[in-house]
Amino acid sequence: MDAPNRFVYLLNRSFQNEATDAERAELSLLIDSGEYDAELNAYALRSLAIRAYKDENVIISGAKSLKLQWQPYKNGILKAQLDLCEAPDILEESKLFNIEVTTAPATDSLLAWSPDFKGYNVVIQNTNNIHNKTLRWPRRIEEKLEQYVADGGGLYILHSANNAFPHWKEYDRMIGLGWRLKETGFALEIDRSKKIIRIPPGEGSNTSHGERFDALINILSRHPINNDFPEQWRTASMELYTHARGPAENVTVLSYAFDIATNKNWPVDWVVEYGKGRVYNSSMGHLWKGENYPISYRCIGFQTTMIRAVEWLATGNVTYPLPAKFPHASISVLDE
Repeated sequence: MDAPNRFVYLLNRSFQNEATDAERAELSLLIDSGEYDAELNAYALRSLAIRAYKDENVIISGAKSLKLQWQPYKNGILKAQLDLCEAPDILEESKLFNIEVTTAPATDSLLAWSPDFKGYNVVIQNTNNIHNKTLRWPRRIEEKLEQYVADGGGLYILHSANNAFPHWKEYDRMIGLGWRLKETGFALEIDRSKKIIRIPPGEGSNTSHGERFDALINILSRHPINNDFPEQWRTASMELYTHARGPAENVTVLSYAFDIATNKNWPVDWVVEYGKGRVYNSSMGHLWKGENYPISYRCIGFQTTMIRAVEWLATGNVTYPLPAKFPHASISVLDE
């Protein structure tokens, strides 16, 4: 897949003969339309002016540092490609969903952020504040999500979103298991006879993971999401969470994989009943900075699972068919 490129342009006015002394000290950052989650560090500059190109709609919020490689463009202008994920929209390409995106800004404007969860069948949660736990949703938004799910809404916890919000007890109940300290909840292990062992708080380890690997997924519980999946199938470059912790209430583990470091089986994906609502949580879906549509997202098994999970969360049923190239013992991925 040829991903579209996005560029930001840095214009140093000191290249212009007619510039004033003040202008020579200023850098102008001219940005194409879009929404950028970026922390702009300008401490080495006397002045940084951030401007949108004429008639362009630009939104900038904090939380992510940009490590840009500047290259000459023309007339004293430098350019750098933004390190953004331009992966194809897996859900939209299924033709089953209409999707909108809202970004929780990592700035003071977070207090004004007010998503309307009630207007949607499913909320896909992709926030992770593990490296800055002071970044929290306002309490009124937490309460809105709790009520939305309790009243019958669907919630998809995308990979590291289960790292987020350790302060929020109802969030722990919604996700069932997450990236937590060992004292904070139960962990679930699957033994050789496919029985679930509940590891009490304080026993075992904190949540962790090893290197990514091509994991052999083993079905534990049949469900509309995996109803016709093979008993075992392999997904590419997965990050398996070990000792995921939480209340583990009303949890159904759908699948598991073997971790060579602990010599144990751990849940890969699971669903949670929360009030009248449904929640899906999974170790699959890892996307690291610098990655642009990685092999883990091109895995046909992951894409099928994601589409079916969202459809089930929205309707309680699954109509999306099993692709002919769904993986078995070997991985099966789409071409780039």
